[in-house]
Amino acid sequence: MHKQQTALLFKDKKLPTAVEVAEKGFEAMMSRKQVAVPGYMNNFLLFIQRFTPRKLVTNITRVLTSED
Repeated sequence: MHKQQTALLFKDKKLPTAVEVAEKGFEAMMSRKQVAVPGYMNNFLLFIQRFTPRKLVTNITRVLTSED
């Protein structure tokens, strides 16, 4: 099993297919966007990260991406 499939961050989550990712990327490119972050939760997490201490963000990321 790949590391991404066993990490807490991805466990029991429906991940987008390659086609869905490509479509979102193409739509963003055609809209002349430099950054495309799909999903409300992803946008929220990206926004809140600005106000969170970096040490806390790295610790949370370490926990979420570690294998069980």
